[in-house]
Parts: sequence; structure tokens; C-alpha cells
Amino acid sequence: MGKGRPPGRDGGVLRRVAIDTRPLSHPAYRRLWLGQGVSFVGFQVTSVAVPVQVYDMTGSSFWVGALGFVNLVPLIVFGLWGGAIADHMDRRKLLFVSSCVMWGATLLLLVQALLG
Repeated sequence: MGKGRPPGRDGGVLRRVAIDTRPLSHPAYRRLWLGQGVSFVGFQVTSVAVPVQVYDMTGSSFWVGALGFVNLVPLIVFGLWGGAIADHMDRRKLLFVSSCVMWGATLLLLVQALLG
């Protein structure tokens, strides 16, 4: 028991189940956390919008399923070399280049959607 406090009042249970927000007090971590959150939301929107758009364009569930396969192939192929490249390159440069590629792909999807 703790120094004159009644049992169960030390916050032990609350500390185990509550979210620790202390890291968010650091500005650099807070920017990283917010950036990752925005990126995750954008990824989820894209992962829903692309199959919906493929179905809208083709009217076929087959092509939506083929889209899943087409997404899987680069994941497997590039996943084999991704670790070796990450170990060989400067990680900041790799992160910057891969972020630029993702932004480019997102902008191409936006242009394609706007042009119909």
C-alpha cells in the first residue's frame, strides 16, 4: 500500500488502461503523430475510393478483384528488395523519395478522377 493512501487510489488501474499523452508534449513528436494521422486517413480514403471508382467505370466485380491482385504483386516484389534498399540508403532520403512518389500517385489519381 502507498504512504497513507487508501488501497486502489494510487491510479495504477487508470495508468494501465488510459492512453499516455505525455509524448505529445514534444513538438517534433506531435508533428510526426499528426502527419502520420493525416497520412493514414488519406490512405484509407484512397483504399476505398479506388475500388469504388473501378466498379463505377467497369460495372464488374471481377475488375475490382483484379485490382486487389494488382496491388498485391508490387507489395511482394518490392517487399523483397525494400529491406536491402532501406539498409543501404540514408533513411531520411528514402522516406522523402517514397513520400514524393506517394504524393505523385495521389495527384495522378486526383487528376484522373477530375477528368473522368
